[in-house]
Amino acid sequence: MFILDFAFSLMFALLFAIVLVSLLGRRGPGPFSGFLFFLALLFFAIWAGGAWLVPVGPPLWGRSWLTFLLVGLIVVLILGATLPPARRRRSAAATEETIEPPEEESVGAAVSAFFWIVLVLCLFFIAARYLFWPL
Repeated sequence: MFILDFAFSLMFALLFAIVLVSLLGRRGPGPFSGFLFFLALLFFAIWAGGAWLVPVGPPLWGRSWLTFLLVGLIVVLILGATLPPARRRRSAAATEETIEPPEEESVGAAVSAFFWIVLVLCLFFIAARYLFWPL
């Protein structure tokens, strides 16, 4: 079950990260400013949610995949609604100063802290599921 859960989570995380970055034009804050930010966040959230929730839908190779898809869809809708679209870059001639306002730095730091907290919590729940409550 561990391998199938990992595979379903990775597959849906890749799909939804591509949709968020390419089609919707969303960007992440700080050093993870795009695809890697969404991929990591989606992967661990989908895996934790899919492992803990009651399996729904038809099984594929003995494991229900619809739960992972629904968790991914919910997480992607939340991320897509809360994160702003990527800004268009201006040419160097159009902007004389490229200093970012201090508000963006504090927002980036807050979202970066949120990212790491969510990641650690998801890892805790994933480990707890497979170590203490095996299927």
